[in-house]
Amino acid sequence: MPVGRVLVDTSVFVDYFRDGRDSLLPSLVLNDEITLSQVVRLELIKAAGSAERRVLQNFLEGLIVLEELPPALLVEKNLLLPLFFCR
Repeated sequence: MPVGRVLVDTSVFVDYFRDGRDSLLPSLVLNDEITLSQVVRLELIKAAGSAERRVLQNFLEGLIVLEELPPALLVEKNLLLPLFFCR
């Protein structure tokens, strides 16, 4: 059975990069449990300053980026764990 992954929204990354308050994000990254949508990947790259963009792109290359598949199908196939981050 495949290991479930967590689809992380742009706001989770932004909050973490801004003040590091989301303590769950580093453990998800270290355990290779993060999945991004293509939109989130593009939003992060666009928001990064020129000095940070190369580092961010290298980091993002190591993450799985979803193709445009319906989230319900990903959950059904146990490829994605539904997880919501609340403020």
